[in-house]
This record gives sequence, structure tokens and C-alpha cells, in this order.
Amino acid sequence: MEELAPSSAETTVVAVLTLAGVLAALGLLIALRRRSTIRAGAVVPSRPTWGLTMLSLIGSVLLFIGERTEYVIGHSGSGKATLLTLHGLATPVYWMAYLILGGLLVILTGALLTSPITLRWVAGPPALLIAALLIGLLAALKLKIDRFDRHLAERHLPAAKPTDGIYTDTVVGADARVGWVLGVLGAALLTLTVVLVVAGTSELLVLVAVTAGLTLLSAALPLGGEFWALRDGTVEWVTVPALRIGGTLLLWPVVMAGLATLLLAIPFLPRWHRGIAAFAAALAPGWILLIVGVSIATLEGDAVQNLLRADGYTLAVSHGCAALYLFLFTPFFVVPWVAIRAWRVTRRSALSPAFSGRSSRRR
Repeated sequence: MEELAPSSAETTVVAVLTLAGVLAALGLLIALRRRSTIRAGAVVPSRPTWGLTMLSLIGSVLLFIGERTEYVIGHSGSGKATLLTLHGLATPVYWMAYLILGGLLVILTGALLTSPITLRWVAGPPALLIAALLIGLLAALKLKIDRFDRHLAERHLPAAKPTDGIYTDTVVGADARVGWVLGVLGAALLTLTVVLVVAGTSELLVLVAVTAGLTLLSAALPLGGEFWALRDGTVEWVTVPALRIGGTLLLWPVVMAGLATLLLAIPFLPRWHRGIAAFAAALAPGWILLIVGVSIATLEGDAVQNLLRADGYTLAVSHGCAALYLFLFTPFFVVPWVAIRAWRVTRRSALSPAFSGRSSRRR
């Protein structure tokens, strides 16, 4: 896929940043290790970390599979590619950076989990640095795919013809595929593992806050769809949020905000109220399926098409978005687990100082 192949300048930048990041992480690791050795004295026994081990194992497997799976597809005859083959004949610098950063992140995370108490301030900061570089690489690749996506849409959409109202069956643009999604999920799980280890006794509060934040972000998802649309001869990227469509779709932001509020409240509510809040949050898949079920008729009707027409668009083609599905399914799977875990850890306590100590011992 020549359009996504790195230029010589991009190859140099990625190579230099990767090498500098790895050297900085190793230098930081050595410096923190020497400082820790001087101050540590007796070795503190490690605490059990079965839950975090599972998170890191899943994240590592996802990173491995993502590198070998279809990474991007370009419509209108542009083909598809994995992370390696999208380089074409150019130096596979994105692929090499992904392998180096991902491998080092897995190694540092594994080291952290072998002795989370004694190593969290030794291996933790270097691991977070590598995680930031890996996530930055994935974000840069997504931006590059998005630019390619716009280029294809601007080239092919003006020649398309409506087949259903203002919609067209012509497929344009380029999509990040399952390889990119798995890479992001793997990097996120490994990063979360490192953050929770570094957080120590506050890990439950950090886990609840992160999950609640992601749930709030999902409240603003454009459930009405994402489109390449044509107006006055210009191709534009258009999203249709639930608030514009109205009706039963207005329940989506309400329910997502409610789930986020429940998660944040669980650690601090009285005992019985805490159980009720955890039970309601654990039903997140049911709430989400209910909203989708009662809104499907609206989404399949003419409401979105009428909004696009009212905005002056004469042609539109529906377009998938990997990031949209990431935020859509995160509450579905993660909120119930975090809610149950928060309830289990805090069921015998009312205040954070009490439950945070048990949080560090339970897995």
C-alpha cells in the first residue's frame, strides 16, 4: 500500500524517537534501580497479582495478534495490508518500532509483576515511558490512515450516484482494521497494568476513575453514524450524535453518565447502597442492549438522512470507524467487571483508607 509507506523523513523520525525512547527508558531503569538498591535494605515480600497478571497476559497476546492481522483496508481498489506490508518496498520502520516498543513494554510489565512492591518505582516509570511511545506510534498511524481515507473519499465520492435517498452504495475511503484495534487494546491493557501497580494502595480508585472516564467519553458517541458527505462539490466528514436525532437515543448519554456516576460512587457509599449501585452498574450490557433495541427503528429510518439533507448534503456514504467501536464496547465489557471488583474489595469497608489496604492484597 504505497500511499501509507513511510517517507525517508518519516523513517528517520520514527527510528530516532524509538531509539531515543528505548535508551531513555533503560537509562531511567538503571538510575532508579541503583537508587532503590541504596535505599531499599531488606526485601519486601511481593503481594499476589493474579488479576494484573491476567490483564498483562491478555494485553501481550493482543499486541502479538495485532501485528499479524489485517491492519488497514483501502476501498476503491486500494487493497488491504498488515502492519508489515503497508510499508510496501520502504523500510518497515513502523513495524520494527511496534515490535521493539511492544516487546520492551511486555518485559518491563512482567518485571513489575514479579515484585510489584519493590520494583514499582524502578520499572514503573520506564514502562510508562515506553507505553507512551507505543500509544503515540499507534495514534500517528491512525492519523496517517485518516489522511489516506480523506484522500480516497475526495477522489471517488464526487463521481458516485445516490442509490437510496442521498445515500450511495459506493464504498470509498480507508479503514483501520482489527490489527490496529487489537494493538490499541493490547497497549491499553499493559499500560493500565503498569498504572495500577504504580498506584499501589490506590489502585482501585484509579481503576474506577479510568473506567468512569471512558464511560463518560462513550456518552458523546455519534450513534447516528459517521459519513463522508458531499455539499456544494466539497467532500466533508460528518458525524450525527444521538442528541441531534433525539427520541429514544437521548437515553444513551443519560445511561452512560449514570453508569459513570455509579462507578465513582461505589467505593464511598454505605454498605447496602454500595451493593445496589454495584448491581445496577453490573447490568451495563443489559442497559446498552436495551437502548440499542428501542432505538434501532430510529437508526434504520429516515431521521439521519433528513438531518443530512437539512444541512445541505446531497450525497453521503456510511463509513466505519474503529475508534467508535472501541468506545462503544468498552462499557459493555469493562463496567460490569470493575463494578463487581469495586464492590468485592469495599464490601466490608466504607472509606478509602480502609479498603485500599485490602485492595493491594486481593486478586
